[in-house]
Amino acid sequence: MELMVVVAILAILAAILIPSAQRALRSSRRARGASNMRQIAVAFIHYCNGYSGESRTVPPPTGADAAWPTYHWARTLAQAGVLNEAAVYLWNDDSYLKKMAGGELPKVVIDASGNMSAGADAAWFHASVVTLAGVNPDSNTSPEMIPIAYTRGLNTTTGRWDAVTGVYGDEGGFIAFFDGHVEWFEYTTDRLLTPEGVPTSDPQLAAGIGSGSSTGSGGGGSGSGGGSGGGGGENEVTLGEEDTNETPEDNGGILVKPGPDSYTWQIWDPYNNTWVDGTYVYDPLGAYVVAAVVKNPNTELNETIAYVGTYVLNDPSNLYGGGVWTWAIREP
Repeated sequence: MELMVVVAILAILAAILIPSAQRALRSSRRARGASNMRQIAVAFIHYCNGYSGESRTVPPPTGADAAWPTYHWARTLAQAGVLNEAAVYLWNDDSYLKKMAGGELPKVVIDASGNMSAGADAAWFHASVVTLAGVNPDSNTSPEMIPIAYTRGLNTTTGRWDAVTGVYGDEGGFIAFFDGHVEWFEYTTDRLLTPEGVPTSDPQLAAGIGSGSSTGSGGGGSGSGGGSGGGGGENEVTLGEEDTNETPEDNGGILVKPGPDSYTWQIWDPYNNTWVDGTYVYDPLGAYVVAAVVKNPNTELNETIAYVGTYVLNDPSNLYGGGVWTWAIREP
């Protein structure tokens, strides 16, 4: 009888303490995330204001660099001697990042030779933070209204964080602003404003630096478009139509093709001779990048394959009427 009483008491205590401990861990994790975001914001402000008395900004990445927008940003600040700590972008308690990186996270943004740490490309591709290059430090918009970074996994169309790729699942995420403050959002739907005062869900539009993307990993978003083109050639396509070609040869030598669902892409994995789902990234300067992380069986390391494309509509008045893609292929 006495044993049963003790067991009952322990069960009651567990029911009280376990949720409390879980809440404490969640709060602690969010506090670390907010601190990392604040460090990034402060470093960016210092970078913008620390150049011969004149303002400057991180320029948008171009070409294949668009597949690693956060690394492009981090490298720019590191090369300027402002911030070289990789941990503020690549969070050690980010389970999705660690799974996708497939190894130890890098300690520094650039090594002693000024390069990315060996084998770190997959980690940067799925960085915990998505940074917004191209922010105008001389904008007339109040700094506290200009987003400069947010946590990975935000679908900028719906304003919700993804349950799988979100750093905090679908609970929400952080946005850092140009005045240095960091704010938690359960969702961003019409809670941000463009420079023209129009409500938006997209931090990039709120920052006034061009069209946004959709859901994504550290690279920015997944899923847009609907066509394939060729490195060295052009292919007319219909948006959202699946390409069932089994090999690149069947696909006219093109290593990018529409996926099985609307607004998805697949790219050819040359190591394993198969199509894999790609992540779509939008470059504010007008380029599009589809990339995927694959394992190189020769080195047992994860590598990122990226293809840079441009798109021209057949009918500029019909955004969804299909068009021509041209892809510049970057071999792994």
